[in-house]
Amino acid sequence: MMRQSSGIALVSALIFMVIVVILLSIATTSAINNQRNAGDMLRTSQAQFAAEAGLEDALVKVWHEIRWSEDWVNASKDNLNLTTYSTLLNKIGLEVGKQISGGKSLPDGSRYDFSVRREDNVLEADGKIKAIVLQAESRGTLPDGKTVRQIRQRWEIKRDFFPFDFALLTNKAECVFCHVDIKSMDAFKGTPSASNPWKRTKVGVLEDLIMRDDEEAGIVHGSILTRGTVRRQKDGATGVSDRLFTSLTPGDNRITADNQLRPTIADCSIASNCSIVQNFYRNYPDSTPAALAPFGGKFPDGPLPDAFPLPVRDVDANRAISDQEWNDEVNSSISGNSDVYPNGSITAAMQENPTGTLAWDPGETPTTRDSEQLGLSPTNLIIDGAQTPIDIKGTIFVNGDVIIRGKVQGNGTIVARGNIYILGDVTYFCGNDPCDYKNPSSLPSLSLVAVGNILVGDYLSVNTGQNTSNSKEPIDLSIKDQYIQGSFSFCRRTDLTDEERKLCGRNTAARDQPDSYEYRPNFALTEIANFNRSELYRFLTGKVATPRFYRYSGDTIYYAQCKHNPDPYDQYRTIQAGNIVDVCEGDKDVGDIYLTPEDVTTILSKMAVYELNPSAWQSPNLKNLWIDSGQGGLIGREGALRLDGLMYSANAIFAVAPSDNNGSYTQGKWDLRGGLVAADTGVFTQQGLTIYHDSRLRPRIVQEQVLQVIRGEWQVVKRTQ
Repeated sequence: MMRQSSGIALVSALIFMVIVVILLSIATTSAINNQRNAGDMLRTSQAQFAAEAGLEDALVKVWHEIRWSEDWVNASKDNLNLTTYSTLLNKIGLEVGKQISGGKSLPDGSRYDFSVRREDNVLEADGKIKAIVLQAESRGTLPDGKTVRQIRQRWEIKRDFFPFDFALLTNKAECVFCHVDIKSMDAFKGTPSASNPWKRTKVGVLEDLIMRDDEEAGIVHGSILTRGTVRRQKDGATGVSDRLFTSLTPGDNRITADNQLRPTIADCSIASNCSIVQNFYRNYPDSTPAALAPFGGKFPDGPLPDAFPLPVRDVDANRAISDQEWNDEVNSSISGNSDVYPNGSITAAMQENPTGTLAWDPGETPTTRDSEQLGLSPTNLIIDGAQTPIDIKGTIFVNGDVIIRGKVQGNGTIVARGNIYILGDVTYFCGNDPCDYKNPSSLPSLSLVAVGNILVGDYLSVNTGQNTSNSKEPIDLSIKDQYIQGSFSFCRRTDLTDEERKLCGRNTAARDQPDSYEYRPNFALTEIANFNRSELYRFLTGKVATPRFYRYSGDTIYYAQCKHNPDPYDQYRTIQAGNIVDVCEGDKDVGDIYLTPEDVTTILSKMAVYELNPSAWQSPNLKNLWIDSGQGGLIGREGALRLDGLMYSANAIFAVAPSDNNGSYTQGKWDLRGGLVAADTGVFTQQGLTIYHDSRLRPRIVQEQVLQVIRGEWQVVKRTQ
């Protein structure tokens, strides 16, 4: 029995020893494999790092060195574009279809070798370069010559979208800084504080900011960025109104208190003045490398466009959009090739090309249209969301003028080739629930874009530019066709009857000429003449190659002297040889430029002209639509003209909200929840314009001179060890 037990114990011991040997062998083999794998991974990682270093070196060669080169730095701002970049690539031997290569040995004995091949250029419809595509490969090799990692990456150099963050952007601001209040949508959350900070807003003025000396200018809850002149209107002195305020303390990036501070003028011609966030910038730099160099190559407070950005490309730079330019933009959207304007549709009560007497037609059965139907053939459109909300998705192009009012749902953009007339409140519709403006992301979004002008409110009435409230003759709103402003040419006639004179205002005095009683134009005509004088001066002094003018109802082009308030009609001038163009500092005349016969010939042959009133419809029709909206309770239901969305005009925005006419629907107020973008901005609101900036509404502006590199994910081409 003992012998049997001993044998079993011996066998068990032998089995145990075998198991131990096996386990030790497995552990040893695993350790060796782990060590080998770890070594392989380390070598692979080293080769990977070397390959990635090669990609970065290749990028330095084809991107950074070109952007640092004298050719690029010394180029004018108009030439900092893809065409210049393409030329400089050619200069280093990287023409289309060609490749360049390079390499470097690293201190640890490893090496990288790279190559960059230039693919075909991606072209726009007009033949301009849209993007440059480069294919880069890099091979990392360790000292053993056996461990290799080769990777490939696609680079696309293209124009960048402008990082738009402006509540108001304009070339020339006149009258808009009267009773203005500009703030972010955070204002709907309550008074600013440390626990409830507001985003600061931005206002950009590219050329001229003119504000009255001794009248309320308003408040901007953020920063004003300016180039060009900043003047007081009456005395012409450089500087801002004593009644312009801000709530932003220099150095802060948010609004944390409900303060009214006088702005601190920071002159960026000395870079150290603009080293912190300021509430008012003067001489803001443009995008040229030389201008940005004092600021470390970056804008001191974000980009400000070098020139006013157009919503539709003016390829031949003649300041007018041709059929070809318009159709290219529309077709790009329809085909799905537009990064700026995604294709879309609109469903609403609409009247297409209405004729005769116009009337709102809310309609029980909305129709659906797209850009192919509305954008490629001449179309004038009345859109009414009074009963059924306008439902918009994506971009709708309209090849003509657009009249609009009412409720809007969806997210989209209307681009009109002509003018946009806003003749009633335009507000968001959020179903059966009220819209929550404290939470902008929950709201619909609307952008109204005009290649012509945007006309807002009661701009047709004769009274708006007259003297004081007690000298204005009340408008009898029951007589719809009366008191519509006549043209300059009509009102300069000396044979008008007393009844006809009613179309030219009232025999009254201007604010700055209390003893002079004359008929004077309304606000819209006054602003037209002011903008036209400024444009003539710019052309005659070589600041623009092609002048652009405004006119009213097909009239002759008239321009003003150095006065922003209305003058008697006989004081306005036409473009004729021998006439004088004043050199103005505010309302101060500091010199004269005479129009020569050669000047007149050149101007008349090259000028672009934009009409305030459409040729298809008569002024009384537009006035009637405005009155009908008011009488139907579709204007000022909340105590002000209400517009939701971005208003973006390639030329001018003229807006009038008077308060001292009997029957005024707006009470002199305009409440805009969105943004305002126009080359020329003329706004007359006697009780105030409030802009709640909706930062979601960012026009996708392509800047020629702003380039970016878009890098795809790298892919492994070869791996050995």
